[in-house]
Amino acid sequence: ACVSFVAAFSGREGVHARQWSSPTGKGGYSPVHAPFTPAVARQHLLGDVTAGVYPIRHDGTVRWLVLDVDIRASELQRTRGTAALTRLLRLAHAAACALLDTCARHQLSALLEDSGNKGRHLWLLFEEPVPAAAAKRLGEGLLAATEGIAPEINVEVFPKQARLPSDGLGNLVKLPLGVHRVTGRRCALLDAGGAPLARPLAALSAHP
Repeated sequence: ACVSFVAAFSGREGVHARQWSSPTGKGGYSPVHAPFTPAVARQHLLGDVTAGVYPIRHDGTVRWLVLDVDIRASELQRTRGTAALTRLLRLAHAAACALLDTCARHQLSALLEDSGNKGRHLWLLFEEPVPAAAAKRLGEGLLAATEGIAPEINVEVFPKQARLPSDGLGNLVKLPLGVHRVTGRRCALLDAGGAPLARPLAALSAHP
């Protein structure tokens, strides 16, 4: 399972990231200049560490595309700790489902994930590596073709860059099925109703 997980979600060679959290409630990511291996994947799946990967490989290709659906920061700040946050989370899930529908219309399958904090991730896995620029255009096209996303919700496309940055690693994505270090929530794969999949690794193995 760990080998399959690495094969599905691998990114930049020779580096991955680990999420950290502080007692003050802050969090972030630190690069680890070592490969994302099955051993690291096992730690991630067990919840011992939380790993992220940088999508663009040295040859300028990617193995996956992510649509990152989040409550806008201004809305989150305004509603944190109130009943209105529940409504916003429902809007984020509805936006993710609208994107799932768009993918289906284009004969594309996506994995739906609870990002563990303020929204959803949609993962589209490629059978073979594709140019990052093409993956970015695909994600932007799917977003442009999707109607009904509430103004309180923001969607970002990963990879954010069309080519490998010359001066850094670019933007990373936290991997699914781990534990969000700040919220303590498991980042489960979900069905369209929002319920966690009973056998997520089996669903990942069977995913086209």
